[in-house]
Amino acid sequence: MDGEYAARMAGGGILGPASNLYVDYLFGPGKWHGKAFSPRLGFGYNIFKTSADGKEAFKLAKRMKTFIGKSRYDDKESFHLDYRPFNGGLLHSMHGMEQAAVEGTVIEME
Repeated sequence: MDGEYAARMAGGGILGPASNLYVDYLFGPGKWHGKAFSPRLGFGYNIFKTSADGKEAFKLAKRMKTFIGKSRYDDKESFHLDYRPFNGGLLHSMHGMEQAAVEGTVIEME
């Protein structure tokens, strides 16, 4: 994955409403809009949309280390998003994986 991607929350089951509230209002400097990745540099960011004085802007925050490695769940190659090296607080324990699947993308969070 290379570039900037618009995204939306996948739901989250019973915790979906709380997760959406956290991501939209507490996670970053604006409403969460997606992610940006640079495999050449080995890291990515979350993209947030802000507005001030009638002007919209996008800010990059919540940096993560990215790499290809084996999944702990099925031993397949996965794209890892590791927030631990660059963040404290709640993000310090986040590590996610994405796998390309026939039907689309599988997202796993640990």
